[in-house]
Amino acid sequence: MKFKLLNYPKMTCPFKVRPFIGMNAKEARAYCDWFAGEMGNRIQILKGFYHETDGQGELDNTCESLTRLWEWTRGIVSLSPLTPHQLRELKKSSLNFIQIAREKGALVTDYHVKEVDRQSFGHGSLSEGSGVLCVDLGFYLTQMLIRRFPKLEWKVYRSRNSRDLYFNHPVLYFGLNKNDYIVPHQSVKSRVARSLCSQENLNVLAELYLMWVDRIEGRPLILEDEQ
Repeated sequence: MKFKLLNYPKMTCPFKVRPFIGMNAKEARAYCDWFAGEMGNRIQILKGFYHETDGQGELDNTCESLTRLWEWTRGIVSLSPLTPHQLRELKKSSLNFIQIAREKGALVTDYHVKEVDRQSFGHGSLSEGSGVLCVDLGFYLTQMLIRRFPKLEWKVYRSRNSRDLYFNHPVLYFGLNKNDYIVPHQSVKSRVARSLCSQENLNVLAELYLMWVDRIEGRPLILEDEQ
């Protein structure tokens, strides 16, 4: 069934887009507005493709639907081998993220550095179609969250430091503090890729949804190395 993702409709911005790091505030806002406005259409594309490729049951914004959706997703997504250039860029990006986190006072232990290496390098990256699908899975989870928490809002993440990982990206804000946001589409991509690399059986979509619900409701998060 994986070959069918070659026909999965891409998400194409109707206007020219510069790299996020080079966008000014107006350009970032325009992209964010377009991206958020595509959510309804992309969810319909996801649902249509789901049923056309033997997805079982309805995608009705319930936690039960996440079980059905994940079982279907596991059978259709795939990894592509990383080129040497991609490996170099990925490691550069990951190390840059760790450096910024430390500069902001975050506790980055040797465990976290090792996890970056283990999860990111030597396994591959999501195929193009898998990556596009993950964006739409992120939209589906976002729709579930917004129905539960109507005050959630897409905004541009701005920072004085253009090296911030999500600088100028559309993020979903749930509070008043600068860091009260989630990035559903990027998180889904990361977790799906990690699941494929490790061949774990955990329901990634349900895990992310419940983790975000806990965070939005203000419950403490447990880091992996604290479990």
